[in-house]
Amino acid sequence: MPGELYSIALVNYLNAKPFLYGLQNGPDLPVKFDVTLFNPADCALAFLEGKADMALVPVGSLPELKDYKIITDYGIAALEEVRTVCLFSDSEPRDWKEVFLDNHSRTSVLLAQLLIKNVLGIQPTYSKIDAENFHPASGQAILLIGDKVFARENEFTYSYDLAKLWFDWTGLPFVFAVWVGKNDIPEHITSHLNTLLHYGTSRLEEVIKENGTDPNLLREYYHRYIQYRLDENHHRGLLHFLDLIKKV
Repeated sequence: MPGELYSIALVNYLNAKPFLYGLQNGPDLPVKFDVTLFNPADCALAFLEGKADMALVPVGSLPELKDYKIITDYGIAALEEVRTVCLFSDSEPRDWKEVFLDNHSRTSVLLAQLLIKNVLGIQPTYSKIDAENFHPASGQAILLIGDKVFARENEFTYSYDLAKLWFDWTGLPFVFAVWVGKNDIPEHITSHLNTLLHYGTSRLEEVIKENGTDPNLLREYYHRYIQYRLDENHHRGLLHFLDLIKKV
């Protein structure tokens, strides 16, 4: 139907800029998408509260959602390193007594807790904080996610990339976010969304040019660290993570 309008909740991070570019600059289609930008946790909340018809949501929020389905072939994933989801500290992990968790993503918090226990082999206490300017003291660590990592990654003596720890542990890629929609979203709508997401993720150089961030940094980030098209192996990683967090 011409004139159809659907609301979208999208992550306001650099890793989602190709999706935003496609939604704003892709081909004219017989449907319009109204995009609102959030941090990852609030994307999931907007969908849960019915404020968005579709959303890019952190996979750690999927168990909390109702009346949803994964609607596209796209998401935010990494094979080995992701660079923007890391644990930082000036102390070795064996000395960590407390870990401060960035409160912008439930997925990264759950992943950090899994890896700290099962890979690093320690059991510190946890606190959630707004991590923007916080620097941990001796015996503490901090989980930082998103664009802030680029500005702060050289402040610390020790760093641990969560996607790399996950890959070393499981041999699987890690999926951080997927596109979901209500169960009654028509297939032609999700097909149009797929078209726009493909448009954006296939034009990374154009995305880089229109963002004010260092182009070399973005080029390396998009091509080396982030994977947008999800295949069967990504879905195996996703299902394994969802099974593991049932026990957290």
